[in-house]
Amino acid sequence: HIMPPARLRALSRAILDAKTIDSFALGSCTALIPSVIPLAEFAFAWLKKYDLGDHGPVLREEPLVSEDYAAPLYWFAKSLAMHRHDGWELNTMAQLIFEELPEDAVSFFVTARHALFHGPELRDRTHYTVGERSVPLTQAQTAAGILLSSASNAEKEAFFHQVHNCKIDQKPGKVDDVNPEVSAPFLLRILVEEYLMERQARFTALDGLCEVALQLRGPQDGPPGLSMDQVFVLVENLFPTVSSDLGAVTFLVYRLAFSIGGGKVDAQSVQSAVDQLGLMHSTLRVHSLSLTPQALRLIDDMNTTVCDFLATHKRDLMKLGMVGPFARLIQRSHAQPPVESIPQGMELLHTLTRFLTMCRQFIPFSSTKNTELELERLKKISSLLVQVMQAGAAPE
Repeated sequence: HIMPPARLRALSRAILDAKTIDSFALGSCTALIPSVIPLAEFAFAWLKKYDLGDHGPVLREEPLVSEDYAAPLYWFAKSLAMHRHDGWELNTMAQLIFEELPEDAVSFFVTARHALFHGPELRDRTHYTVGERSVPLTQAQTAAGILLSSASNAEKEAFFHQVHNCKIDQKPGKVDDVNPEVSAPFLLRILVEEYLMERQARFTALDGLCEVALQLRGPQDGPPGLSMDQVFVLVENLFPTVSSDLGAVTFLVYRLAFSIGGGKVDAQSVQSAVDQLGLMHSTLRVHSLSLTPQALRLIDDMNTTVCDFLATHKRDLMKLGMVGPFARLIQRSHAQPPVESIPQGMELLHTLTRFLTMCRQFIPFSSTKNTELELERLKKISSLLVQVMQAGAAPE
């Protein structure tokens, strides 16, 4: 029942391809956004329902009886534990299955994998059987550029230098100097480590700021621990991209940290609250989208649509007392565009469409004429979305 490394790699690739679809279709794994199934539970459900045939995943011919439900995952996990040191690919899969990495790092990994392979990893039979997947250096650099879009030029150059260390020989003693092949598992592992370093840097900054804030509080300031105002400053500066209202998120972090810390809000309880709420993933998430000129034009059109809507109806919207995404958009600075990627724009436009249709009775400007004008504008954006997808721009 112990699987050989070749079958483990094939199963791992099939499970991760399916997990990518699950993650991209259902959303991000945070408490503030609809969650997806963690990888361990996903692997259990996948192995219970599917097996690996000659041409990819196939449904099991007979459903497993109750006493055998856990057998596929048990032997898969046991085999991973035995072979986890047989290469980077199995080692990383073991860390993912055994939950040695935080959930937001798992989401980053499937996004990085999607960007590196330009979609699914398994496209033909050879991709199931090859020992170590490789991609051309130029393809690896493109993926790294997408995933490190927020990094400085110096950081990008340093990482691109590391990418050259991932080169492999396709033939004994020979490497293609023009566009050499790069080890995909090794590169993905480096990308995950980069993500974990950025994650740890933010938590280190959180610890330092909490220590300073606690030193500033005296006996006259109330019970020991961080105040609500101090937590607000931490969330505002370390996690600035959360889509919900900052005040609501701050109270959610404070209340959860208070519960975790047994009545005391300190660095450890705040860090645990941030982890459980998925704020780190909301801040560091990336969109695996190659920004073609057509996609950039579409993002500009989305920004124009949203900004025109907010500018026209800002006074009326502020009277509604909302604390969700629209309240955050109204309070944003003019220099900050509301839409920075195709997936973010799709999510925002869908929210705007639901708002115009489902909340019509609450909207002061909801005359039939005004509503029809806004929906007609959204319809034009929807047609542009179809064009971008047809042109090959893949959303997150």
